[in-house]
Amino acid sequence: MKPITLKEFNAYAKTCSEENLHLLWEFLTHLSFNNDKRVVCQNNTLIVNVKMEFIRNDRQSEDLLCKELVFKDMHFMQDVSIDKVDDLILHIDNNVVFKNFLIKSIYEEETKGSINNLWIYKDFKCEEFIIMNYRIVSFVLSAHHIYGNLTFNECEYENFCYYFAEFHKFNFYGKILFLSCIFKNNAAFMNSIFHNRIDFKKSKFYTDAYFNNATFKEFADFHECEFEKTAVFYGVKFEKTPNFSQAIFEGNVNLVNAKLDFDFKGLGETIQKECETTADTKSLAECANDFRDSFRLFKNALIKDNNLLDASNHHRIELYCKEIELDSKISNAQASVKELIDSCVLKFYRHTSDHHTDLVKIISCVVISIGLFGILLFGIRYGLDLKSFVANHSNNFCAKLLDSSFIVESNMIGLLYICATCALFIKEIRFIFYLCVTIYMCAIQYKNIFLIFGNLTHSNANQSAAENLLIVIYAILMFLLIFSLQKTARKNSIVPH
Repeated sequence: MKPITLKEFNAYAKTCSEENLHLLWEFLTHLSFNNDKRVVCQNNTLIVNVKMEFIRNDRQSEDLLCKELVFKDMHFMQDVSIDKVDDLILHIDNNVVFKNFLIKSIYEEETKGSINNLWIYKDFKCEEFIIMNYRIVSFVLSAHHIYGNLTFNECEYENFCYYFAEFHKFNFYGKILFLSCIFKNNAAFMNSIFHNRIDFKKSKFYTDAYFNNATFKEFADFHECEFEKTAVFYGVKFEKTPNFSQAIFEGNVNLVNAKLDFDFKGLGETIQKECETTADTKSLAECANDFRDSFRLFKNALIKDNNLLDASNHHRIELYCKEIELDSKISNAQASVKELIDSCVLKFYRHTSDHHTDLVKIISCVVISIGLFGILLFGIRYGLDLKSFVANHSNNFCAKLLDSSFIVESNMIGLLYICATCALFIKEIRFIFYLCVTIYMCAIQYKNIFLIFGNLTHSNANQSAAENLLIVIYAILMFLLIFSLQKTARKNSIVPH
């Protein structure tokens, strides 16, 4: 069956004596009443079984006579195309389903077409909804549920807003793409829930951009975006790591209560996935560097606002990205010796203090290191000979507690070694076990713990090579941990000025 064309619609419009807002509905109803199998009316809904093509070849071709198109109670089983038609007014009302809806305006002189008003009143479904190269004076969304992919390519918005955005949530279940778009006077995306990918790549915001309390459940791409004024991300929740690489914030950035806390594993998976799906042939190291640039921008914006505490958290994620970048180079045998050392340092500080942001974690590492050192030192000096240990510390009350024939002769010290090994791999008991060992060490001989450099410079002849090596390693480790501990305690000092 042949498609429904602009020429047919105009012929019907000429028979109407006055302008009618529902002319499209009347036209399609007219076709169904004339037993035109292209349109069927079922349960007060018009089922359009063929393509609808309102297409002009150029500006000299016949134009659409009625520029205001109201879609209501219509299901389009095939594509709807509107091409090179200017001054459109589009209203998408109740009970509308599209397969693919395409509006494009590409002339030889590359001027944009114009849509005076695009208002999506009610929830609607589509596979693909695409608008290309149009200037949209007013885009108003009052639908709370949008099913399908929306693509706006090189569009220019005078106003983009939601209707009663303060009181409702707006759910987008398909991919949303704003590619190289321009937002001039109003850009409001408050209370949005994006269930799929959203892409603002290379878009420009000449006005304040509002994303208050929005939720991004999948990847959000703000690559190369430009924000001339304030960008408001108050209360925003990013469930996947966003990409703000090479974005430009000329005004302030509001990130108060924004949830941008990602762990190392989740960040690595996101970068790996984005690297595999991107159209650019970038290596994993290059993708990681792009993501690192995102958090560097946030960090610098927060430092500019004197919000050093939140800036430190973004600096932490920035270092995660750097570590992933270096790991990629190392795995591909492209890293220098310096990069190899940097990778080891980043791993050390991530595991011990989460890059100087987790005070509890660094205290736990210090306690575990002391306890482990004590057990290893005991093992080197005494092995299973608990009797010699008790004899060497006969004047110490805590050592005398072990002076029992049952404890000494039953080799229970072997059980201690087993427990120490198990505690290293069982997170739930690790800290408690080594805290007890540390406390006992303090009671027996505190100098082994705190007089680190004294142990190095005043070793006696009875110390074995293994014992001296252990003390050297312990001294270096404790120096790094104590440095990290004081730096984490001060916290703000980790943010570069």
